[in-house]
Amino acid sequence: MGFRSLNSLVFLFLISGFFKFNVVYSYTRPPPGEIIFTEHVGTDEFPQQVHISKVGKDRMRISWITKRSTPSVVYYGLTQSTINLNATGNVDSYKYLRYRSGDIHDVVIGPLQPNTVYHYQVCSCW
Repeated sequence: MGFRSLNSLVFLFLISGFFKFNVVYSYTRPPPGEIIFTEHVGTDEFPQQVHISKVGKDRMRISWITKRSTPSVVYYGLTQSTINLNATGNVDSYKYLRYRSGDIHDVVIGPLQPNTVYHYQVCSCW
């Protein structure tokens, strides 16, 4: 069985010279782009990296990071002028070797009505 496999490989190697393959043999990587640093504007309580995602059929998860411990509250409503609902969530952080993360806030709002626009405001305030 092993001899037959070896013969097949040798045969394939020999006939491969008769065929032209469209293979790219070289690639030159372009130079890296400019590194863009953005300065954090605001206090350590100011929300950063705000994310929103769907949770189940009628709820949304809103998460963000702050540099300092603050309560996790999201205010929401049907218009910007009537943000009259609120939800409180959790805050967590982690350490790895000498690194300590910022506070990771996590709030689930709902139940929400389908096909309805909601306005929300993240509040990391005292």
